[in-house]
Amino acid sequence: MKYLKDGESLKPALLWKHFDSILGIPRASQKEEKLSEYIYNFGKSLNLDTFRDEIGNVIIKKPSTSGKKKIVVLQSHIDMVPQKTAESKHNFDTDPVYAYVDGNVIRAESTTLGADNGVGVAAMMALLESDDIEHGPIEALFTIDEETGMTGVKALNPKLIDGRLLLNLDSEDDGQIFIGCAGGIDTNIYFNFKSETPEPDFLGYKIKLFGMNGGHSGGDIHLGRANAIKMLNRVLWEINRKADLRLVSFSGGTLRNVIASNADAFLAIKSSEVSVLKSIFEDISSKIKAECNVTEPNMAFVLEKEKNAELKVLPKKVSNSLFNAIYATPFGIIKMHDTIKNLVETSINIGSIASENNSISLTILSRSSVNSSIIDMANRLSAIFEMAEATKIKHSGYYPGWLPSEESYLLKIARDSYRECFNVEPEVLAVHAGLECALIGDKFEGMDMISIGPTIKDAHSVREYCEIKTVERFWKHLADILSKID
Repeated sequence: MKYLKDGESLKPALLWKHFDSILGIPRASQKEEKLSEYIYNFGKSLNLDTFRDEIGNVIIKKPSTSGKKKIVVLQSHIDMVPQKTAESKHNFDTDPVYAYVDGNVIRAESTTLGADNGVGVAAMMALLESDDIEHGPIEALFTIDEETGMTGVKALNPKLIDGRLLLNLDSEDDGQIFIGCAGGIDTNIYFNFKSETPEPDFLGYKIKLFGMNGGHSGGDIHLGRANAIKMLNRVLWEINRKADLRLVSFSGGTLRNVIASNADAFLAIKSSEVSVLKSIFEDISSKIKAECNVTEPNMAFVLEKEKNAELKVLPKKVSNSLFNAIYATPFGIIKMHDTIKNLVETSINIGSIASENNSISLTILSRSSVNSSIIDMANRLSAIFEMAEATKIKHSGYYPGWLPSEESYLLKIARDSYRECFNVEPEVLAVHAGLECALIGDKFEGMDMISIGPTIKDAHSVREYCEIKTVERFWKHLADILSKID
């Protein structure tokens, strides 16, 4: 193994061989060209029918090994969420991801691992290369850019796929078969302004918030983790109520589908009010840490003095509106599902805030398994930020939810297979995260779909890990499903 330390004895060997190769190829979302080309060349090297569309999706078709005739579509996305620790020098555009065996799990060194969805990709490549697994005709669909907008599936030409049975390999819990997921919509908000120079007696300070868990805004939203942008804004809102605070910049988070784990604000304040600033900061930050001590035990606030040279600040009206709007914007669970136990139905995540060139922008992702609620959340955000007189509010990237159905041929086979393989009944459920199944089902009429995968925890964060034994179980289950399809 070149990039996966101590991975030589892992099973199934063929799957881990391909996962090791994937680790060495940069594949951050919207920058998956090298892996797309690698998979295309891989299919060609096996002398299989291989296609690559204009945006980089790859389809590889393998004939039946057993006389079975029903075509099965295997589907995974090739991109990964690029997260790294604050001290990491990793460059996701050029550097491989270095991983290692840590007892019973696989982790990465200071970055996301990319088991989401790299294990699914590796499994598909292993199935295409294998010569000892019984299966009917396979269409292996490798899609790009799932994490930032599902643009690969959205642009997929339906004529490239013939099968109407689909196994999505992007789930993250062994022993669970997913038959539904949430849809979503992105909201991008912009405040444009003309910077001002504060009076000479204003001093520069920076507030930093870090050490939080973050995580997947769908899969982890029910865990009660705090959002760094919301928490830092709460501090700023409190200070702004009692002192003449002027905002220089506000930044935090990374992607709209990642719970923000860090944020910082550069501010200016009158020299006569520094003691007020410090007092309010200590009071409200300690209260927030006490509130979050269970879910965010490593949360840390820091207040630092900054250089004052050429301070440029937002107009007071704009920063007031920004603080109020972020405070009013909901975060986390909006509604639980009425009939499916423990399923989040609707949620909102403020994924990022950034300051640049007389503009502050926010990205927000609304999710729901009820399509009308997706639009309702977008409308709620419009109402909040219109009142705040934001310069621009843009909703984009809508994708529908995938409605659960237990009357599925593929589900029956997968459920029976899991029971026979492991002598235990699998859970059948829906997930609050978005899966490409929703868009595939919308694009391909009559597509029978399920989603399975090994156990992957803390996806979209630097703590991401994959449980080794569940990968072997996932592989066994997948092969057995294929052997049972007529």
